[in-house]
Amino acid sequence: MKKIYPSIILINNKKKTASFVHDLLSYDCNFRNDDIEVKSSSIIKEDNFFIKYKTIDNITLSLCSRIGSSGTIGYTMTPSLKYHIDFIINTKDYSSYIFEIEPTTKSTDIIKYIKKLNINLIDEFNIQSLLSNYDTVTFDKYMAEHFDNIAKIYNLDNPRKKY
Repeated sequence: MKKIYPSIILINNKKKTASFVHDLLSYDCNFRNDDIEVKSSSIIKEDNFFIKYKTIDNITLSLCSRIGSSGTIGYTMTPSLKYHIDFIINTKDYSSYIFEIEPTTKSTDIIKYIKKLNINLIDEFNIQSLLSNYDTVTFDKYMAEHFDNIAKIYNLDNPRKKY
């Protein structure tokens, strides 16, 4: 079973995404010069490791949904689907790491950085194009209209329930 890391992604210590879960569950995923440093944001559980770029076979972009809250009406939380992006790092020794992020306007910075590293990037859902052409609100509207069908065809988590 592959472990999913709810992530805050950084490039050389500069934050590109925000946490979408409580800090106790979140991981900092820092793309540095020679490797990716992954460390738990939790003070309770230390889970730190590194992935050297030279060990990466490819990075696949994928999608999932989660049940989130679109706000409150009175004292009632209004549940809604939130659409997230998975950066799936596949290594040459057949290990996989899934770093899940909430899409932001800076998500394309991460994709551009990966491309500069000359790592094989697989983007069969055209996520880079969607993020380049839409703001996050329009991206969510597009996903709300199309994600159910995409999830059925590609067997994506809809909604993802575990971390």
